[in-house]
Amino acid sequence: MIAAATLTAAGPVAAAGDTAPACIAREVVKQNKTAWTTNNCGKNMHIQLVIKNGPDKQCWTTFPGETLEWK
Repeated sequence: MIAAATLTAAGPVAAAGDTAPACIAREVVKQNKTAWTTNNCGKNMHIQLVIKNGPDKQCWTTFPGETLEWK
């Protein structure tokens, strides 16, 4: 269940534990237990979904323009 989500991006733009940079678009719909991210950074980014009071998701590499969906 996605109670609340924070997206993190690993790499030079954001250190571990920081939220994703502004070029990572994100949307969470708690009622549907779904989260989406879109990489608008112009380069590959590593993204991890962190779920409040739940298990964190694995780290994913996203390509420029790619949208990921988690349920």
